[in-house]
Amino acid sequence: MSFLKKLGQVVLTATGIVTGYGPTLAAMIPGDKDDKALARITDGLDNAMGAIVGAEMFGQALNLPGPDKAKAAAPALFQILMASKLIAGKKLKDPAKAKAAAEAMGGNLADFLNAFED
Repeated sequence: MSFLKKLGQVVLTATGIVTGYGPTLAAMIPGDKDDKALARITDGLDNAMGAIVGAEMFGQALNLPGPDKAKAAAPALFQILMASKLIAGKKLKDPAKAKAAAEAMGGNLADFLNAFED
């Protein structure tokens, strides 16, 4: 069973508590400035992966296939991306393209998480 499936199953069945993804990258690189930047990046990635875990959990409950889980995660990923300081104040000229990219990202993040053992 992949890491993502196991994690979704744990959350869904309430047999355990997901406590995080291990130590942050910030602990590996010295310096205040780097620590703060990496902490922000790690927070964003944790939020994105949390959206994937949530979609996995509900997808398992509804017996959805992988592509439908990616679609389910897309709105949350889209909101996480839109909250980025990098694009703050910028006008979104192609919402359909941005939403499709969020869906593709959902599938890619799920694939990444599925690459790990449980």
